[in-house]
Amino acid sequence: MTPTIGLLSLILLAPQDPAGLVEKLKSKDADEIDNATVDLLKAGGTAIRPLRDAAAASQDADFRKRANGVADRIEIRLAAAGLAKNWGDRWYSVYISAVHVGWFQVKIEEKEGKLAVFEHLKLQLNKDVVFEIKATLTCEPNEYLTPTGISLDLASPENSAVATAQLKDGRLVVKTGGEVKAHKVRPNMTVDLLVFPLVTLLPKTEGFDVEILALIKPKLPVSAVIKFDKEQSVDHGGKKVKTKRFVVADGESSDKYYYVDGEGQLLRVEMTSDDNREVEIVLSDEKKAKDIDTKD
Repeated sequence: MTPTIGLLSLILLAPQDPAGLVEKLKSKDADEIDNATVDLLKAGGTAIRPLRDAAAASQDADFRKRANGVADRIEIRLAAAGLAKNWGDRWYSVYISAVHVGWFQVKIEEKEGKLAVFEHLKLQLNKDVVFEIKATLTCEPNEYLTPTGISLDLASPENSAVATAQLKDGRLVVKTGGEVKAHKVRPNMTVDLLVFPLVTLLPKTEGFDVEILALIKPKLPVSAVIKFDKEQSVDHGGKKVKTKRFVVADGESSDKYYYVDGEGQLLRVEMTSDDNREVEIVLSDEKKAKDIDTKD
């Protein structure tokens, strides 16, 4: 290798200055913004402070959103690396109109550099009506918990289904029975059941854009925004616990509220059902979660 070629290689391989990359986010050229975003994500934690400082000092609303958005993504990526260890196996009690009708289990493990997520939701709406969904997902440990593989077993009064899906090259390939369909999806796609662990990774974001694929009532992804709403104390285990409240809004259904404590535990989820009943999902343990109130 000649000295000239060697020097050029070092220049090309040298990490770029995060502050300089942040300046490129102010560009009017979409390709330059995209390239700078990619490089800032590669820079990782070293880019967070320059991004936050530049956003705070700017009067340009678009730039502030862009810079804070990239910083959010980096922070979530860093937190996602420890998700399996911090989450483990969690159980939640499900209440509809204050009646304990079911439970929700979320178990996360790390396997070969990816996240293996098992989720089991069971609702005993009365002695004859049962809704149950089992989902096994393989996810990237990134800012969207991007699913690369999904296995779904759904049983409800309306219908039952067994389906699998794979995410490849920006397309979601779904197999149900003997039918195969491919759908183009955006890179920020996640799954409704994965929002539960995802919110535990979020900083106090002003708005984190995602596309959410619904598994509970299966349908194609819809655009949604997750944002920090406020700090709020909630009752948990007989104590008042300070939490960060995040709201998920998709413009189609009612907003959903997620309460995360200072240790990164999701303590509670609140939402309204399609028939306007209040739904609460509360962190519990297996014994309490399965001790449901069955009426009728």
